[in-house]
Amino acid sequence: MPQADLGAKVGAAGAAWYRQVVGQLWGSAPNPPSCRPPDADELGRALHTLEELAWMRRPLLARIWVEAALPVWAAQQDAQERLAAAEALRMVCHLLDTPLPPALARLFVEPPLQRSAKAQPAAPVDWRV
Repeated sequence: MPQADLGAKVGAAGAAWYRQVVGQLWGSAPNPPSCRPPDADELGRALHTLEELAWMRRPLLARIWVEAALPVWAAQQDAQERLAAAEALRMVCHLLDTPLPPALARLFVEPPLQRSAKAQPAAPVDWRV
């Protein structure tokens, strides 16, 4: 995908994150995958493929995703965009049944489990860095 199209589809922050992740995973290997937002079916197939990874590799992949996102988030002015990106990574970690990397977990405050039937929502995160 040409660079201009890439930025239009995923934004500058998304393109920077993608280049960082692919650079870490593919290194100097030829023909890395192009950045292309998936449709709903492709996203489902991708998640299913990731679920087939060995359980020891899932946290490594999640850590690479989060470490690539941190510098991108630091450059973003809009706290809502940072929150949406962090929530997306958090959701993917839960879907893959892998623990949150420490750098991501620090952004969310989880209340201790209680024995009551009522679920407690997570405390809001202060995104003013």
